[in-house]
Amino acid sequence: MPAKETVKKAFSKSAATYDTASDFQKETGRMLTDKILEAEAAAERILDVGIGTGSVTARLSNSMNAALYGCDIAWGMASLAKKNAKNIFISQADAERLPYKESVFDVVFSNITYQWMQDFKAAFCEVNRILKKGGRLYFSILLKGSLPELYKALGAADKNSLTDMLPDAVFLRSALDDSGLKIKCWEEIKLKRFYENCLGLVKTFRLIGADRARGANIFKMGERKAFFSMVDFYDTNFYEQKKVFATYNVAIIRADKI
Repeated sequence: MPAKETVKKAFSKSAATYDTASDFQKETGRMLTDKILEAEAAAERILDVGIGTGSVTARLSNSMNAALYGCDIAWGMASLAKKNAKNIFISQADAERLPYKESVFDVVFSNITYQWMQDFKAAFCEVNRILKKGGRLYFSILLKGSLPELYKALGAADKNSLTDMLPDAVFLRSALDDSGLKIKCWEEIKLKRFYENCLGLVKTFRLIGADRARGANIFKMGERKAFFSMVDFYDTNFYEQKKVFATYNVAIIRADKI
C-alpha cells in the first residue's frame, strides 16, 4: 500500500478542491450516515476516522445530540474540517495509532478511508480498543475489483501499468476477525459513476488527491503517447448514455465490539 507520508501529503494538498469532486464519496457517506442515524439515536460519543473536510460528519451533527469527534492523517484535511465544523472535536491522527483513551466511543465510523491503510489489523485493533463494550464500527471501503475499466485501459496502453492494490473481501474479513471485532452486517454494492470523458475521470482523481496518494504515476503523465492511448481506449470502450462510466466495488460493513 502507499506510504503514509505519500497519502498524508496527497490529501493535504487536495483539501481545498476535494469537495468539488467527491460526489462518489458523498454518496457512500450518505449511505453510511443513514445507517447510523437509523440505529444509533442513543449514541453519546461518535468518532469519524478519516473525516476529510467534515462534510459527511456534519450530517450527523445536524441530526444527533452525540458528541462528535473526527481525525484525519492529512493536516490539510483536518484543518479545513475544523473551519467547516465548529462543533466537532477534530485532530490530526493516524488511524493505526489513534490518540484516544480505551473504551470511550459508542460508535466509530469511516467513509472510503480504510483502503489507504498499511496495516488493516492494527487499524481495526485501534477501533476495538477505543470502543465501549458493545460499541459499533460502521465503515465503507473500496474493494478489489473497483475501476475495472481504468485498469483495462491502462493495460491496453502499457502492459507494465499498475495493478489493483485494493483489499479483497477475504483479506478484510480476516483483518476484522483478528482484531476481535465481530462482523454483524456486510453489504457489497457496485456503484457506477458517469463522467464527461476519461479526462474528466482523471481530473476528478487529481482534485481529490487519489492519483498522488497511490505513490506512483498511475496515469503515466510523463509518457504522453501512453497516456493518450489510455484515454482513447477508455473513451471508445466504456461509453454509455453519451458519457463514460467507472464502476466502484464498495463494501458497507458493521462490526461490533463484543
